[in-house]
Amino acid sequence: SGVPGTIAGIFAMYKHARLPFQQLIAPAIELAEHGFVITTKEAHLLNAKRAEFIRYNTKPNAFVKATPWKEGDTLIQKDLAKTLMCISKKGAKGFYEGETAQLIAAEMQRG
Repeated sequence: SGVPGTIAGIFAMYKHARLPFQQLIAPAIELAEHGFVITTKEAHLLNAKRAEFIRYNTKPNAFVKATPWKEGDTLIQKDLAKTLMCISKKGAKGFYEGETAQLIAAEMQRG
């Protein structure tokens, strides 16, 4: 999760970048799509917040799994990867307009 203004802030800063935006965001997409191995501390934090992840989300999410997290598990965030790919292709409009914006608005209305 993040602050809605984060994407606008990223693109405001990108004006000063020298690399193509797709090149800058590619590592984040890769990590979200294929995952990264979590540490003991990260596993502990994910397990400690499990009830909150369930309570505050109306659909399953990457942070909740059937068994407790442990060091060495891989955290994969397919929804984040999809959103980042959309932003990579469409810029800030990929977040603030279209499917991503509609999904966020619908989730906010559900409470």
